[in-house]
Amino acid sequence: MADLCDTCWYNVYDEEDGQSYCDLQLDQDEYGKLLERQRQGKPCKYYRRDVGEYGIVRKQN
Repeated sequence: MADLCDTCWYNVYDEEDGQSYCDLQLDQDEYGKLLERQRQGKPCKYYRRDVGEYGIVRKQN
């Protein structure tokens, strides 16, 4: 699961803490379901591959 988070669009690195965290905005129910899926060993259904800075520009051209 941690490997997927490293390449996820929502993964944000905090320079002050030196750690990464998920910046996905979820309500309490959605977050509970996400934690339950993690506990069951299922992949994150919100995973979105990070295409980088130039990935968005390539789609526009």
